[in-house]
Amino acid sequence: GPRFCINALCRTILYHRDTKYGNNCTDWCLIRLLPVTDNLPGRMSTVFSHVAVPLSLGLGLGRHIVPGRVLLLGCLFAIAPDIDVIGFKLGVSYYSPWGHRGFTHSIAFALFCGLLATFYLRHPGTHRMVAFLFLVLSMFSHGLLDAMTYGGLGIGLWWPFSDDRVFLPWRHLPVSPIGIKRFFNHWGMYVIRREAVLIWLPLLGCFLSLRVARFAMGKYQRRNGGPTNTPGPGPG
Repeated sequence: GPRFCINALCRTILYHRDTKYGNNCTDWCLIRLLPVTDNLPGRMSTVFSHVAVPLSLGLGLGRHIVPGRVLLLGCLFAIAPDIDVIGFKLGVSYYSPWGHRGFTHSIAFALFCGLLATFYLRHPGTHRMVAFLFLVLSMFSHGLLDAMTYGGLGIGLWWPFSDDRVFLPWRHLPVSPIGIKRFFNHWGMYVIRREAVLIWLPLLGCFLSLRVARFAMGKYQRRNGGPTNTPGPGPG
């Protein structure tokens, strides 16, 4: 029927987005047609890639800088902005600032949540400024990844000062399906393969670089008789 034809058309355009009209057609199809069909891709990066950002940074820096509790909270922060998908069930318009990729993907929301969480952190090994920066970056990275996709609407980056939705100039990530059932199909596997190359490999490089830097710093400090770690204000 018509829904099947729309589904096939959008998938064809998404798979061949590097053609002359790929990006423009992709945006038009996903923004105009996704709200009226159940079988098309979703509107975000995968949860695996969102969590990979704080994991690569936290494990790369080490528990003396990012304690385990802060790392776990950072992983939760990295996926928290997608709580706004509940708006689809509640009838909130995708174009609304309260809809998906709206205010929860903004800089202001990341700063607010980072301040709130840091205020309540009581772990003795937690340096609050480091925790604040780590949590804000973890949450804000979610919006940045979504802004690199070539489907759906942009993110509400500047909310509450502007309701405009924005993308980054570099947009080579496919949108991930929303929901478990939709994820485990050929489209979900295609998204995973793309993100493995475009997100996970660079993050692996970031992790290894941080580990090498920590090793080199520790070796230098041992040679000069200094401490071998750079802990926070208390034990990690």
